[in-house]
Amino acid sequence: MKAKTLTFAAALIAAICLLLAGCAEGTDKQQPEQQTIQTYTSVASVIKANPPVGKEIRIKAGILTKDGIPFVTDVSIDTYPAQPDRPNIAIYGLPFDKFNFTETKGEYSGAVDIIVKLTSAIDPDGTTKAEFVRLP
Repeated sequence: MKAKTLTFAAALIAAICLLLAGCAEGTDKQQPEQQTIQTYTSVASVIKANPPVGKEIRIKAGILTKDGIPFVTDVSIDTYPAQPDRPNIAIYGLPFDKFNFTETKGEYSGAVDIIVKLTSAIDPDGTTKAEFVRLP
């Protein structure tokens, strides 16, 4: 009887050790980090935050086009149609058909809520470049 108890105890200890080893192995694996996408409502707020090249950001702001290129800008040049002033963010790859823009003499304006990836460093006096990623 004593031999059966010792065998059972040894088996129980071995099972517990295997269980603990499996649990310990699981703690070494890192969970994928959720990427937090920061939202900006102006070019000035993007400049102030200065996110790095390659960073995805959300932009909820107005768009003006110039020569078919959409720009997020805080200030427009007083022309007809209005043109983006600097600083601004050029958004490449924007799917115009997904938005309800106003067209004036071949140029477009309107509001966007988009996620972009910065493809150039922030230029506080000129044009920062970004690529359209997706709608939020």
